[in-house]
Amino acid sequence: MTNQELRELDDWIAINVMGLKFNGHHWVLKSDENLCAKLGGHCPEYTTDPAAAMAVLEKCAATNAAGKTITIVIFSELEHGRFGVGCEAAYEKDEIDPQFATTLPLAICLFARKLFEK
Repeated sequence: MTNQELRELDDWIAINVMGLKFNGHHWVLKSDENLCAKLGGHCPEYTTDPAAAMAVLEKCAATNAAGKTITIVIFSELEHGRFGVGCEAAYEKDEIDPQFATTLPLAICLFARKLFEK
């Protein structure tokens, strides 16, 4: 992915997964703009920052696909130089195919986009 595509995915994750919005000056929680959750003028880099990506993964686990029981699976295919994140579910239609990337933070973000687009 290009740098521009990574930043666009970061923005999408911030808005659709993490519940943030940009108020023109700062990224803030949608639910409470007065809360001191100001993150500065830039979006967190979920696709490249391991700590930020872990927060995304925690949000995925907590949200659990609209109340459906899922198991999040992380793959490490070092021989292919990639990581994958997917989920298994009680019903095949609720499963999400693994999303692969060269870094684990990016794989987590690609998975989160699939999960939250459903």
